[in-house]
Amino acid sequence: MLSEAFSNLRSRVCVERLENNGSVNIAEAHVLFSGPAVFNGNQLVILIGGQVACVLLEPGEFTIFAYSFDILDPHNLNPKASRSKELHGRIDPAETVVLELIPGATGSAYNGSWVLRELRRLKGSVQ
Repeated sequence: MLSEAFSNLRSRVCVERLENNGSVNIAEAHVLFSGPAVFNGNQLVILIGGQVACVLLEPGEFTIFAYSFDILDPHNLNPKASRSKELHGRIDPAETVVLELIPGATGSAYNGSWVLRELRRLKGSVQ
């Protein structure tokens, strides 16, 4: 039964993508979860500005990174032209890790990258 397959997945990682200005806001960022804690080894979510997505995980190690087409050059057809650094983490049982995904910037100008950073960890039952 499907619910039994998810019975070990009592932890989760949530990625918040806040709204941004202009065309960066509608740029789709692909967020790839991988590692032994991830169900089936890999999970992919796609976010635009103002969205949040959570992935259920088994307790253990995971890696996450974000990528998209070039957020500064719409003519660049490389689907991974803009990307974040890989974020390696560990999640405990019944824990929620909340991450933020924002466009990278140098000063006040976007620099064509993505930045993933941990905002907080919450302990307790994941429903």
